[in-house]
Amino acid sequence: MIRRPSTFTDTLEITRSRTTTRTGTFVFLESEIRVLRPPPPPPPPQAPLLNSNGSIAQGPQPAPAPRPTAPVLGGGVGVTVGGTATAGVGIVGAAATGSGTAAVFANDQSGTSVSAGLSASGGLMATAGQHSVGEPDQPSSSTAAGAFAGVGVGLLLTNAGTNQTLATTKTAYSFDVGLAFGGSIQVSGGPGGVWALSVTLGPAVGLAFTQIDTSTAATGSQ
Repeated sequence: MIRRPSTFTDTLEITRSRTTTRTGTFVFLESEIRVLRPPPPPPPPQAPLLNSNGSIAQGPQPAPAPRPTAPVLGGGVGVTVGGTATAGVGIVGAAATGSGTAAVFANDQSGTSVSAGLSASGGLMATAGQHSVGEPDQPSSSTAAGAFAGVGVGLLLTNAGTNQTLATTKTAYSFDVGLAFGGSIQVSGGPGGVWALSVTLGPAVGLAFTQIDTSTAATGSQ
């Protein structure tokens, strides 16, 4: 039986066979026509997904890391009570400092805003060469030179516009001098250009310079 190819792209295949019996050889020529159809074409490629701006989407992307909160700058003034103890020769030494502050702040982030808050800060440090330990973690540049111990009460000035911004100050540089009565000048800095300056007077003895990292807990919101 011969079937007509269904399309011009079909191919005809002809096969032959031969069989043998005991009484002789009989040749059978059988023609078989098979229609060989080409394989179906592959499916068309899917159109790429597009972003809202027309660019090709790259699939799920990780969420962006949250941006750090920018410090609120302005100005603040307060009363502080603190104490410092230092002993060392610069590259080898130890120090401890702590203070409590009550301050009033102003900023113009969204109109003039005035706030007040309490804060407490402190740090412990021991250093030997390029190795420093303490609470909070201390950088290798931590320094304790001289010998001093004293406490005092004084004034704090800062460019922080809120109490929480004041709490971002971390690295403190302290200059201390006393002979039964003395004083300490401490300058602290933080990210975004935040700074604080405190001057205290009270019972003290010795002469020292200290660089130490501190941590601060503060009331209020950013």
